Amino acid sequence: MRPLGLSELLDRFLAWRNNDPFKNSLDPRDENHYKKSVFWLGECHPKAKDDVSVIDGEAFRAFQVFLVHTVKNKEGGQHSRTYINALTKYGKHLFSWGADQRPRLISEMQDFQISKVMPLPPSPKIRESAPRKNVAFEPVKAALEVLDTEYPACGDAMRIQFLNGMRPAEALGIKSCYIDYDYDGENWHFQPDKHKTAGRGKRRDFVFGKLSRQILEKHKPDDPNRCFFLNKRGNPITVWRYDTVLRKLIEKHGLKKFVPYQLRHAIATLVDKKLGLEYAQLYLGHADSKMTEHYLHEQIDKIRTVSVFLDSALGETLFTPEPAPPAPLPPESEDSPAIIPIHLYRRA
Repeated sequence: MRPLGLSELLDRFLAWRNNDPFKNSLDPRDENHYKKSVFWLGECHPKAKDDVSVIDGEAFRAFQVFLVHTVKNKEGGQHSRTYINALTKYGKHLFSWGADQRPRLISEMQDFQISKVMPLPPSPKIRESAPRKNVAFEPVKAALEVLDTEYPACGDAMRIQFLNGMRPAEALGIKSCYIDYDYDGENWHFQPDKHKTAGRGKRRDFVFGKLSRQILEKHKPDDPNRCFFLNKRGNPITVWRYDTVLRKLIEKHGLKKFVPYQLRHAIATLVDKKLGLEYAQLYLGHADSKMTEHYLHEQIDKIRTVSVFLDSALGETLFTPEPAPPAPLPPESEDSPAIIPIHLYRRA
């Protein structure tokens, strides 16, 4: 069997992943992470460019050290521990995929050794990512006004994300087939099948209140298996596209910078102050997965309480008030002057 190089391994993986009829194409941001991981792995181990069999567990640990001490970010400084662990994770997944193929592209022993490589723990010698800050409501409202004009679907997706404490992928992945429209006769109950903590046995529950229902009704597709929020071509909006649209509009109109994920932090702070930490944890999906069905029902009731509270607290922030209807004309009397109709179009 001829040797397989890193680039060929990556090309085979991307061709398999992007042509899978049962999955969406790989997010451009994720694809970029795979490419960067392979590039720097090749720089760390030049022989792997022609033969991936030289990569084992020790080689991956050396790769982590290489990323810490050699690879620099755009500012010329050290990459954060989170970013280094992310590149390591993408590289490990690529080799794990190669081991699952038939015939094997990666040996079973290689896969076993690489799987044992752990993420870098906190260390004073490795830079940590800056903590994510809350975003004030004013920049969000300014961004929504622009989105409503240029990308209304993204604007409504942001409202849903904000009202329900969702991650961007959760808001963009809403489908009718996972919504119980008759949950309690008024609200809708949404339980997605895919979310960040699904692999750890956790579940996510959302209760869509009045404002959320009004937004979703506008985008409800005929096919229950299609996403609510679609781009101009009729395809689901990806997280990468969602982030990119917001970033470009902020730059174009000189708005205060923020990213969609910060909306969760703002909601967490608001709910924690008004209703308490337990409600905030439930609303953001940080609850323990080992619980009884009875407790789950109580949880959903608390999530509904938060939904009702946010409807009233954020209604004016997320929605432009409808203009007041014109005052009715006073009733005519005998002393009132006659109203003469004025035609604004030229007669033939």
